[in-house]
Amino acid sequence: DTPPSFGSHYVTPFNTELTPVGPQSNVNHFYSQLQAFSYDSLYVMLSEDLPNTDSSLIVIRRVADFSEMISSPVGEWGNPRWHPAEPSKLVHFDSNTDDTTLLLQSTDVETGVTTTLFEFPVEYQRYLGNQSFDELSRDGQWIAGQAVGVGDWSRIFSFNLETGSLGAVL
Repeated sequence: DTPPSFGSHYVTPFNTELTPVGPQSNVNHFYSQLQAFSYDSLYVMLSEDLPNTDSSLIVIRRVADFSEMISSPVGEWGNPRWHPAEPSKLVHFDSNTDDTTLLLQSTDVETGVTTTLFEFPVEYQRYLGNQSFDELSRDGQWIAGQAVGVGDWSRIFSFNLETGSLGAVL
């Protein structure tokens, strides 16, 4: 069978209506730990494989028409999370691949503007990706994460987005 085309509705053999939300044949949302839809359900965050490569993009699409808002290579936005109080914003770490400066950032999917919210002290060199504890609080005031430094150094931390300061550090 020919797969349904991007944006067209079709009914499965189980009588469920589905709509492909990306042009590539390999479009997924991330593992359930990452919330696919923004808090206002206007945007969806997907992983889309690039054809004929081993590369993938994180793509933000507008739910109303599945148009692409913004995209980034997987890994450029470290552990992106939808901000519950500002639904068009993702909170994430920088890619942290070219240097050892760890940044906490926010990207507005409407404007494409990325803002640095905090530069971690020098002993924080890399965030640990794909952890289940790097979540935003329900009100969007706090984020938790884990960072590593030189040697066996590792810290789990909380960060207050309203005051721009570290909270508990373990």
